[in-house]
Order: sequence, then C-alpha cells, then structure tokens
Amino acid sequence: GAMLLVLFKIEPVMALRPLIVLVLVQGVTAGIKLFYRKERPSPEKHNGSFLRKWSSQILPSIHSARAAALALITLYLFPSDKPLIALSALLAVCVGLSRIYLKKHDWADVLGGFATGAVIAALVMLT
Repeated sequence: GAMLLVLFKIEPVMALRPLIVLVLVQGVTAGIKLFYRKERPSPEKHNGSFLRKWSSQILPSIHSARAAALALITLYLFPSDKPLIALSALLAVCVGLSRIYLKKHDWADVLGGFATGAVIAALVMLT
C-alpha cells in the first residue's frame, strides 16, 4: 500500500502494474475461496453469515499471496537494490510463517498463496 502511494507520487504510470497485480491477487484468491472449501487449522465461528463463512475459508492465503506479489514487484521495480529485494523476500517469508504460527493457515495454504501471488505478479510485471 505505502509503496503504491510513493510510486503514484513519483511516477503514476509506474504504479499501474503493481496496482493491477494487487487487484488481481485479491480477486483470484477470493474467487478460489468460492469454489474450494477448507476450514482453518483453528476453525472460526461464522454464525451462518455468507461473508463470514466465505472469509473463514483459507486456501490460498491472501496474506501470503500479497506478500509474494510485493516481493516480486520489488524485484521488478528495483532490480539492482539487493538489500531491498532481500528485505521484501524476508518479509514475505515472515508473513507466511506468522499465518502458520497464528493457526490461520497451514503450509499448503501459505505455499498456495505464495505461488498464486508470484504467478500473478510475474505475468503482469513481465508483460
């Protein structure tokens, strides 16, 4: 989010692809949840509400998908900034591990999120 705001301020056209990536990541992961049902490792109460029930479905991890997408966006936008690339990759890993630690996701959910975010980011940023 903050990276996009800075990019829009500096170079609005440069921010368009990252914005498209994040919108697609949100849409694709949300769409997958409509067709694939899987409870969280620590089930959440959803009281019959469609939105609560839908948000309690977990594959893939949207947080992990966004983190992987942002790491690849960083690689694409700043290819020579090795410390920034390493930091964004480390943050993506930390996001995935935190989702497992908090019992919101298991390994498959996080890896599925990483794969989803990485594929979408690669397709958009490299075209």
